[in-house]
Amino acid sequence: MSHTTTVKVEFKDSESLAGAVLAMGGQVLGLGEYELFQTWERGFGFHLEGWQYPCVLRSDMAIAFDDYNGHWGNAQDLETLKSQYAIAVARKACENQGWVCEQQQDGNLLVYHPEGGTITVAVIDGKVDVDLCNFLGSSCVEAGNVIESALGKAVSTVNKPEMYIEQIQIAQSE
Repeated sequence: MSHTTTVKVEFKDSESLAGAVLAMGGQVLGLGEYELFQTWERGFGFHLEGWQYPCVLRSDMAIAFDDYNGHWGNAQDLETLKSQYAIAVARKACENQGWVCEQQQDGNLLVYHPEGGTITVAVIDGKVDVDLCNFLGSSCVEAGNVIESALGKAVSTVNKPEMYIEQIQIAQSE
């Protein structure tokens, strides 16, 4: 079976977030209370390169920041951070399962599942797609759930034509 799921990323893993911040040349500040111009925010703080004030991952999983309409930081950096984070979290979830992963030249993560299927985690236009191919039976759903739950919340799932062909073949053999 094969399908593609689009996932809304939730910043749940501070270790992976720290790794993404460092990969972007930023600084990890850790848990605390931080000033963002005229407000204070409590949570996991980090400072992105070129930003006037730190960003803070609050307990509600939202990132608080003050970029003063681009004068104190580039909001596009947060999209890049989300991409870096998503790949790091997906890699960690897969490696915890013992699955082999490799980062592709385009930045996508390619995962080799032990049952023969492959999973591609791609960040496209701010959305994270988990694309599962060449799985037999319902193992693609189980494999997808491992990554999807680590990343956040599934927004949509599209079944591929191969899935329907397999279902027809199974029905015909019965």
